[in-house]
Amino acid sequence: MDKHNCIDYQSISLTINELHKIGETILAEKLNSILNNNEIPKADKHSKKEDRATSYYRVTLNAEELEKLEVLFLELEVRSLDKNYGSTGAASSYASIGTKWSSIVPT
Repeated sequence: MDKHNCIDYQSISLTINELHKIGETILAEKLNSILNNNEIPKADKHSKKEDRATSYYRVTLNAEELEKLEVLFLELEVRSLDKNYGSTGAASSYASIGTKWSSIVPT
């Protein structure tokens, strides 16, 4: 599978939830549209062909939308640091998802 401008189901789903928390409903709906329309077909012999959790989606977002996502996850990462500003599991998770969004090329 070509993973250029692709992101996994769980990352998109978590992003949608976080966008709703801050009132970014338009961008959340755009990501919902990606989930509904841009799934990358799995190999014929894939063992979990019907499981969305193993799916990847082609992302079509502009630079401004991607920047919003990158900033969102940077802020979530910082808020998840411990009281000594050390990393936590949540902070690492947010950093990982932010990195995924920052690797997407704007369309």
